[in-house]
Amino acid sequence: MPVLEVRPFQAVRYAAVDSLGSVIAPPYDVISPSEQDALYERDPHNVIRLELARGSSDEPLAGRYAFAAESLRLWRRRNILGRDSTPAMYPYEERFRTPNGDLTRRGVFAIVRLRPWEDGAILPHERTRPRPKADRLELLHTCRTQFSPIFSLYEDPDGTIQELLHRACRGVPIACAQVRPGASPEIAENHQLWRVTGGDAERLGALFAHRELFIADGHHRYETALEYLNERQHTAGFGDSDHPARFVMMLLVSVEDPGLRVLPTHRMVSLPSDAPWDDPFHSELFACEGVPSDVSDDDLYRGLLARRSEGPIFGVVGPGEGRIRYARVRRIPEPWSAPATWRELDVGLLQTFVIDTLEQGHPGTEIAFTRDPGEARRHAQSDPARMSVLVAPTDVRHIVQVARARERMPEKSTYFAPKVATGMVMYRLG
Repeated sequence: MPVLEVRPFQAVRYAAVDSLGSVIAPPYDVISPSEQDALYERDPHNVIRLELARGSSDEPLAGRYAFAAESLRLWRRRNILGRDSTPAMYPYEERFRTPNGDLTRRGVFAIVRLRPWEDGAILPHERTRPRPKADRLELLHTCRTQFSPIFSLYEDPDGTIQELLHRACRGVPIACAQVRPGASPEIAENHQLWRVTGGDAERLGALFAHRELFIADGHHRYETALEYLNERQHTAGFGDSDHPARFVMMLLVSVEDPGLRVLPTHRMVSLPSDAPWDDPFHSELFACEGVPSDVSDDDLYRGLLARRSEGPIFGVVGPGEGRIRYARVRRIPEPWSAPATWRELDVGLLQTFVIDTLEQGHPGTEIAFTRDPGEARRHAQSDPARMSVLVAPTDVRHIVQVARARERMPEKSTYFAPKVATGMVMYRLG
C-alpha cells in the first residue's frame, strides 16, 4: 500500500466578520432552495455565496460560478478572508445535541496527497452519480479553491492520534463559531478550531503514513479533485510534485471517536401508476411480523432498532392500504451475485432483494430518500402504488469492511451527522 501523505497547509479563513457562526454553512448537497435563501439572508459574507452561489436570471448556471469567483476575489481584497502565514494542521471539535444527550466529535483538518482509488490508500464506500461532479468541477475551475472539506475516517485502535488531538485542544482555540439552534440543523451548533504547526504538525502527519483513509462524506468532491488534477497535469508548468492541486483538503476523524454518528436513510418507492404490485417482501426470503396500524412513527422505528440485534430487518409500509410490518431476512439464496460484503449489510440486502427486483420488473420505478420515518410512512400511505422501507443505521465497522474489500454500498447508505460545516477552513489551489 502506498504511503499516505498528510500535510499541514495555509488555510484560508474568515478574518473580519462579526460572527463566524453566521457565515459557515452545511455542505452544498444538503441545502434546499429555501435553506439557500435563508443562508443568503443570514450574512452578506456567508460561504453559501461561494459554495452554492446564485446566478443571474439570464445565466442561472454559468453565472453562479462567475459570481462565486468575483465574491472570493472581493472578500480576499477586503480582508474578509485571509490566508494563514504558516502551514498548520487544524484540530477541530464539533459539539452537538442528540436525543440521547450532547456529543463532541473531534478531528483534524489537513491536506492529503491525492491517490487514485486503485492505489488502496484512500478508499470510497458508496456509489456516486455523475451530475454533482460536473458542477463541483466547474466551481473548482472558476474559483481554484476547495471551500468544503472531504470527511474521512481512519482507524486508531490504540488512540495515539486521538491523544495528540486531545492535548492540542486543551489550549485556547484560534476560532469559535456558535450557530443559533435550529438555524442550520444539518451542522453542529458549537465549533472550535486550533492550530498545530512546525514539528508537531510533521509528527502528527507521520502517524497517518501507514494507515488507510475511508471516505465518509464527499465522494463527489474527491473524484472532482482527481479529475481536476488529471486535467492540470497536462498543462505547461505543472511539473511540481508539490503543486497544491495534487492535494485535497480533508477532515480526518477516528473510527473510534465517540462522537462519530451514522444515521439511516429510508427508501420511498413509487411504481408507475399502471404497474401491478407484487409485494417483494411476500416471499420465502422474508419472515414478516404485522404491526398495528395505529403505531406511532417513533415507536415503529424504535421497534425496528430493538429487533435489529437478531439480524437484518426492515420496517415496511405499503403497498396498498398502508399496511405495516417488520420484514426479517430469513435466508440468503445461493449463488450470491451481489458484492460479497453486502451479505451482512442491511441496505445491500434491500438493494439486492427488493430495489433491484422492482426496478428490473417495473421500468420507471422511482426511489426517493428521507431520514424521517414519518415522511416515509406518509409517502406510502398516500397512494396504493407506493411503498416505504425503514432501515437501521449502518455500522461504521461495515463501512470500513466494504471499503477495504474494494466494494461500494448502494447510494445513500450512510448519513454522517452532523455534516461537516463549510467555511471553517478553505484550501487555495493557486
